[in-house]
Amino acid sequence: NFYVTKINDLEVDNGRAWANLDMISKVAYIKGLSIGMTFGASTVLKELKLLSEHDKDEASKSLQAINPKGTYKETVDYIDEIYKNSSYRILPIIDVYICMAFEQNGKVNKNNREEYLRKNADMYK
Repeated sequence: NFYVTKINDLEVDNGRAWANLDMISKVAYIKGLSIGMTFGASTVLKELKLLSEHDKDEASKSLQAINPKGTYKETVDYIDEIYKNSSYRILPIIDVYICMAFEQNGKVNKNNREEYLRKNADMYK
């Protein structure tokens, strides 16, 4: 599973593992995820030399739409809140991370967040 990361010999991939992390480890995980996605996105955009400027802008907007805005601690708190519901602990951390971004960007709202998370969780059962 390419979502799995190890922190202190603990495999971290979803909410069940997330619950075993302390705050420092959670913030470090989110910081690494954020930096990785940002660096990866910027690298991809640089390599898309064949795209028009308009298409590059659209690709950039799409990549920005999956990164939450706010501090790492705010992101950790959001993920902690989602994982309080044990039925969502099957979700990979990145799915909850992206849910936060979608919520901030208006693609998911608090009224349909449960439906969005439930549909994602069903894919992992």
